[in-house]
Amino acid sequence: MASGLKNVTKEELEELYWQQKLTLCQIGRMFSVTFPTVIYWMKKRGVPRRCVRKYKTKPFDGNELEKAYLIGLRLGDLNVKLHRKQILVRTSTSHLAMLELFHSVFQRYSRVHQFPLFRPVKKPHFHWQVYTLLDKSFEFMLNKVVPDEITASDSMFHAFLAGYTDAEGCILVTPNGQGTRFYFQLASEDIETLSVIAAKLKEAGYHFTLRISARKGESHGHKYNKDYWELRIATKADVVELLKRLEFRHREKIQQKTLVLGLQGVKKWSDAKEKVATLRMGIQEEVNKCVREAEEKFRQKFNEENITTVKQINCLEQKT
Repeated sequence: MASGLKNVTKEELEELYWQQKLTLCQIGRMFSVTFPTVIYWMKKRGVPRRCVRKYKTKPFDGNELEKAYLIGLRLGDLNVKLHRKQILVRTSTSHLAMLELFHSVFQRYSRVHQFPLFRPVKKPHFHWQVYTLLDKSFEFMLNKVVPDEITASDSMFHAFLAGYTDAEGCILVTPNGQGTRFYFQLASEDIETLSVIAAKLKEAGYHFTLRISARKGESHGHKYNKDYWELRIATKADVVELLKRLEFRHREKIQQKTLVLGLQGVKKWSDAKEKVATLRMGIQEEVNKCVREAEEKFRQKFNEENITTVKQINCLEQKT
C-alpha cells in the first residue's frame, strides 16, 4: 500500500476497519499517517466509526519560562497545527532521547501516541512518529515566529534557546592542533528564527558566525527546500558561558553540555578524545538500536502478503 490515505476508497477503509477489525491507530501505521489523519479520511469517505474513546486533556499550566521553552522546541522540531478544537503536536525521530523528551513534556497534558514509520526516501528508512492532541490553551504553539516578549527578557530568551537547541542544536568537542575546541551550533532552513537568535546573541556580546552551509536543492543525504543555515559559536569562553545559562531537557544535549563543562581545564586533545569518542559512540549505538526497534515493530504489524510496503523494504535492502 502506498503511503497516505488520499487514494484509498471507502470500500477499502470499510474492509480494514469493519471487516478486519483494525483500529484507527493500526490503519495509521499501515499508511504512515497519524491518528487524526485517519479520522479525517474516515469522515471524508463516510465510514462510520465504532465507539469512540475520549482521552482527557489538561490546559497548559506552566509559567512563562515553560512557554518560552515549548516555543523554542516547536520552532526547532515540532509540527503543530489546529485539529478541530484541539492542537495537534507531532514529530518524527530516530533518537530515543527525543522520544523521551516528547513524552516527558506532553504526557501530563494528554495521551501521547507513538508508532513506527517506514519512508523509502529518508535515511534511516525506519524511525518513529510521536504525537499528541492538546487543549486549545496550547494555541501559543501555533505561531511560527519568535514572540517579542522572548527577546525582551534574558531569562525568557535562554529558556527559548534551550528548547530550540534541544531540537536543532549540536554541542561538539573537536581537536584544535594538540588542544581542544568547543562548538555550539544551530542549523536550520529557518533563517528568520536564526536571525532573531543571532541578534540577541550579538547584543549579549557573543562571537559567532552565521552562514549558508548548503544551498537550496543540494543533497548530502537530504534535499533542502531552502538554503540551509548554520549559526556557530567557536570561542571556548563563549560556548561555556552560554551553556551555563541553558537548561536542556534532551538527554543527549545534557550529556554534551556536561562533557564540555567537564573538559574546561583539559588542554590536550589526547586527554579528552577518549571521553569524546565514548559519548559519540554511545549516542550512535542508541540511535541504531532505536532504528532497529522501529523496523522490528513495523514488521510485526505487517506482512508481505498484504502490505506492498514490505516489498519496497526488501528492494531497498538489496540495493544497499
